[in-house]
Order: sequence, then C-alpha cells, then structure tokens
Amino acid sequence: MQKRDTLALSLLIFSSIILSGCDAFSDIEFLKKKTNSDTLSIPTVRDTTETGKKKLKNGLRIDKDSYGRVTSKINYKDGMRHGMAINYYKNGKVRGKVAYKMNKRTGRGLWYHENGKVYKDLNFVNDKKEGLQKKYYKSGKLMSEAVFKEGLPGVNLKEYTTQGKLKKLYPAIEIKGVNKINEENEYIIYVKLKNNNFRKVKFYEGELYKGSYFSKYSIREIEKIDNNTAKLTVHVNRGSSVMKKLNFVVVINTPLRNKKIIQKSFNLAVTNY
Repeated sequence: MQKRDTLALSLLIFSSIILSGCDAFSDIEFLKKKTNSDTLSIPTVRDTTETGKKKLKNGLRIDKDSYGRVTSKINYKDGMRHGMAINYYKNGKVRGKVAYKMNKRTGRGLWYHENGKVYKDLNFVNDKKEGLQKKYYKSGKLMSEAVFKEGLPGVNLKEYTTQGKLKKLYPAIEIKGVNKINEENEYIIYVKLKNNNFRKVKFYEGELYKGSYFSKYSIREIEKIDNNTAKLTVHVNRGSSVMKKLNFVVVINTPLRNKKIIQKSFNLAVTNY
C-alpha cells in the first residue's frame, strides 16, 4: 500500500513538472510540432448517396473535432479542392490557409503560430513552392529566407537568430583525392565538412538543377563514412584515363527546418597505365 501511494505521488509530481513547463516552449520546440507542414490536413471528399453510388462533392465542407471545434474549411468542385482552404488550431485561431485550383495549391500560402503571428509566408505555382519563402519566430522577427524553383530548394538560404542577426556558422567542404590506381585500380575522393555541428547531413555528386536548386533526381548520393565525411570511389581500368569535372553537394537539414545546400567542384584527372 505504501509503495502504491509513493508511486502515485511520484506520478503527480512528474505531471506537475510537465504541465508547468508547457508555457515555456521555445521557438525551436515549436518547430518540432507537426502543425505547420506545407500541406493542410484536408482530405479529398466524396459523398455517398442512398443507393450506395458515390457522388462528387461540391460546395463548402466544414470539419469539426469530437468537441465540436472547427478544424478546417474548404470548398470543393467536382470532388477536388477548389478555393480557399483554412485549418484552425484548437483555440479557434487560423493555423494555415492557401488557395486551391482543381486540387493544386496556387498563389500565396500563410501559416501561423498559435499566438496568431505569421510563421511561414510562401507562394505556390501549380502545387509547387516558387520564389521566396519567409519564416518568422513567434516574436514576429524574421527566422529565415529561402528561394524555391519548381518546388526545389535553392542554395541561397539565409537564417537569423532570435535577435535578428544573420547566421554565418555553416560548414565548408574540403575535398581530397587518394590515388590507389597501382594497388586497386581505384581513385578515392573524400568529401569532408569542416567545422560541422549539424547532425542531419547527406552527401551527393552531380549538378544542381539550373546550378542552384537541389533535386534528388539529377544527382546521386555517395557513401557516407560518418556525419562529416563521405567518399566516392572511381574505378579506372588498365590502359584507360578518366578526366572530368565532378560537383559535390552537401545538404544539411538545419534545426529551423530548412535545407542548407553547399557545393564544391573537383577536377579529376587520372590515368591507369
């Protein structure tokens, strides 16, 4: 009985600590919530008639949770999202809004913090991000600026501290070639990040789309050794040469949920006699 009372008291104290900390969420902790994705959580809807046949939904749909609170509003045309779509927080404030045209996002999209201030301001063309995207802290200060092309993130990311200062501490790429032609008919290229403090990092080889935008379909991921190093092994047959310019790309997922893209080229010239 005494053990049970002790356990209950421990749980009560633990719960009190958790609840007392709920109002202390920082801007970074806010980003961990899944309430600000670019796609509003509104389904494509179809009504079922009495005969069991499906009929395309037209007009305004209003969704509510189990407590009767409105969670979303969206107009439909021929079963597709068409018009302004709005999602709401539990407190009734707008979480995000964007216009649809025949199921594709178009024009300006706005996402908000729960305090009502803008979190993300971006533009859509044919359901893809296009142009400048801005993010803001809950305080209203600018968090980041990122440029997109046809939904692809570009190299010119700018991030700011909560004090409004431009962040400059990003890693740089170092490339080193190791000649193992005589021993293994291979030339190994090591790609290293200098001064890297980021955990989510991927390494690629290939050209960015239009020289500035990351697309996984135009480049290949290379072998990752650790969080700071990757390598590309080039096989060179006897009696042949390889001369080409390689472009290495590193994509970093930052704590502010952006993609920092850096690249560096390497001139490969090797002969296996």
